[in-house]
Amino acid sequence: MFKLIMRRKRRCRYAHVKRHKRKKENNVEEDKISKLPDDVLVFILSFMTMKEAARTSVLSRRWRKVWAFIPSLNFDAPYKLDPEVSMYATPRALKLVHAARLGHINWINRVLESYQGSTIDKFRVQFDLNETNKHDLDRWVNFASEKKVKEFVMDLNKFGGLAQDHKYTFPLFCNSLRRFPDFSSLRTLLLKDVNVSGDGIDYLLSSCMYLEQLYVVSSKSLVHLKVDGQSLSLKHLKIKYCRNLESIYISATNLLSFKYAGRPQVSFGNVPNLVELRCGDKYGEYITWNFLQLRNFAFRLVTLTLNVYHVQETSVVYFPVLTHLKNLRLYVLSDDDERLLALAPSMIEASPSLHKFVLVVMSNHHLPYSRARSSVEKAPKCPHQCLKVVELVGFVGRTMEIEMITYFIENAVMLEEIIVDPVVKFMLLPFKRKPMIDLYAKRLKAAGERAVQLKSEFPKLVLRNILYS
Repeated sequence: MFKLIMRRKRRCRYAHVKRHKRKKENNVEEDKISKLPDDVLVFILSFMTMKEAARTSVLSRRWRKVWAFIPSLNFDAPYKLDPEVSMYATPRALKLVHAARLGHINWINRVLESYQGSTIDKFRVQFDLNETNKHDLDRWVNFASEKKVKEFVMDLNKFGGLAQDHKYTFPLFCNSLRRFPDFSSLRTLLLKDVNVSGDGIDYLLSSCMYLEQLYVVSSKSLVHLKVDGQSLSLKHLKIKYCRNLESIYISATNLLSFKYAGRPQVSFGNVPNLVELRCGDKYGEYITWNFLQLRNFAFRLVTLTLNVYHVQETSVVYFPVLTHLKNLRLYVLSDDDERLLALAPSMIEASPSLHKFVLVVMSNHHLPYSRARSSVEKAPKCPHQCLKVVELVGFVGRTMEIEMITYFIENAVMLEEIIVDPVVKFMLLPFKRKPMIDLYAKRLKAAGERAVQLKSEFPKLVLRNILYS
């Protein structure tokens, strides 16, 4: 009897051990990720949004603090509010924005209080904030500087795409600590709807020896900008919509690209490595008709983008030979077919190495009561040996566009394709009301039908964003 009892106990003990072993094996199989090193887990979480990464803290003790070491802090706006906020500040819209603003600020503060990493690679804030939120914004800037941030992005654009009325001023001097923030590790700085002065940018350029990318958009404090220094690491500079900006002087040996939209008071010094230039707003129109001012470095350009809002009456345009130009993008707001047909070939003729040409026509032909001329004067023949890709955006099917297609087919020896696209994406933004949307859709369908008809005549046409009836 005693032996029987002992045998049963041994069987029960062995069964319990086997069950425990199987359970342990199953748990190991189910949670192998938790056994990975901390660095690997942090790397995995870096592909998530901040809120998704923070939610992993509830998985287990192992995951409770992992998210707090993510090197990239991205606090972007919840774009789901945008449809609720239009050009008109309704009480409901203002209430939504106010509630979202408070919630977003509190969330960012909680994250920063919980953060345990010693350094961060990227700090990004994109939300509708202004000078009234200065206390919190100053704290975030100081936090980023203390963590030796490498990429700092602050986009305070209003919901609905409107500019801020009372812009926040970027703090180059921290009043609470009586010292300058330390941005010595900074490599990329983007400020949108944030005020920063020319002296402030000069300080940043002189103190941030590794700064390679500087973008300033919609700053009211920027009046005079001087980027001058042979030892500057700056490679990419973008200045847009700073309405009070009166003058720009650039002399930087390492600068590779310059993108500017504003007044035409721009002068260049020594820019031996500048290969990309984008000119918009009044400067784009001015420099198109005075391009010889850039002849000291224009021959080095590889990529050129020009915004020409109005094609001038004169059809004579002088361009220096753009020896290395491979990519040319031209934005035109014009209803004059003859002037446009004269401008584009002139630029292409001056670019013997051109590979790709993009013409974006922002025209009133998308709207009612606009008239396209029944005939235009043909562009003169000019054989081109390198052009492979042509893209016509904002295609309507006018005589000018058909003449343009014919011109490229007859003159581009190495032409591979002509892309026809009726949709100018950023022109869809104003059409928020249903009648305008229906009208625009009707115009797009008509343009699509014309493009399909042309496809049978010109096999090299590639149709994009075509709406069929």
